[in-house]
Amino acid sequence: MPVLPIPFETPAPLTGGTAKFIAIANVLSGMSRYAVEAAGPGIAVVDAEAIRIASRPAKGPRRTLSREASRLLRIAWHTELAARVGDEFDDATLRRAAAQTLPVQAYYAVFSAARAVSAVAGSPTDTHRKVHDDFESQRVRRAAGPWAVTLAGDPEKVAQCRLAPAICTMTAYNPMELHRDPAEYLAAALRMTRRWKIESARLDWLSKNKRPNGQPYKSLPAKGRAEILARLRRTTVMDFLYELRRRTNYESVDEYGSDADDATVERFHRGLLYLADSGLLLYETQMAQYAGVQAYTDAVTEWTSSVKRMGPWSGDAVLRRLTAIRQVVK
Repeated sequence: MPVLPIPFETPAPLTGGTAKFIAIANVLSGMSRYAVEAAGPGIAVVDAEAIRIASRPAKGPRRTLSREASRLLRIAWHTELAARVGDEFDDATLRRAAAQTLPVQAYYAVFSAARAVSAVAGSPTDTHRKVHDDFESQRVRRAAGPWAVTLAGDPEKVAQCRLAPAICTMTAYNPMELHRDPAEYLAAALRMTRRWKIESARLDWLSKNKRPNGQPYKSLPAKGRAEILARLRRTTVMDFLYELRRRTNYESVDEYGSDADDATVERFHRGLLYLADSGLLLYETQMAQYAGVQAYTDAVTEWTSSVKRMGPWSGDAVLRRLTAIRQVVK
């Protein structure tokens, strides 16, 4: 009796774009799992993070929630709403199609909220650089979960990297690996970001400096890298979110058209939505501290009423944060 061959489908080779996407999806998923561990058993992440953020009360007199700050909050909420469509309808194809724009939406939601808070606080930050520097110098110490962690040092020398707080031992590993400790993925995300920032600074340095003979450098000299590292402040999750957005807009979209499986795309999607949600919680809690819970509540009520025709889900994320904030800000 002849043996019939059984056709097997040869798996597609792993492309560079797919590998990058898997790595980013893994660190995003790890960051959201780190938040769950940081919250502790039996405590919702949003509640635990609101408690942590509100433990550092705002100083000075009550501020006014200005028309401009309210406008920026509405922009933040509507941007987050657009990002949540794929999650709400639980559609794998929709999530895959939205993967390339999701980093942009997640970042700009948090960026707009940051601008709103800085306007109310009396020190407007209206550029990316100002928002990022303000976060590192003023907000990170009031943050919670992944947003409270920073990284300093040379990312190419793992032993010299300094996490604050020291959530894990820094190790070099491929973030495509699964089943690492969540803190290790957060550390990897910050290290990855620091590499990206150094690469941008390298290109800038080479464009502005020449050899003693007037000729351009072909590669970055040791003194150039030392100068870049000396100027580079601590790296934060705000930097990570911005770099994802910048690279999506200006460098490469190959990874977003990759053939990563649906589970990986979902990890990417859910991880970015967590960062948008937790970043907004940070700034909204501070807004309630600056302008008062009632002013913040009124702004939420006005916006959720304006979008309710999209469905009862449209205001869920903002209302969930409002509930957590009202429990801890008085």
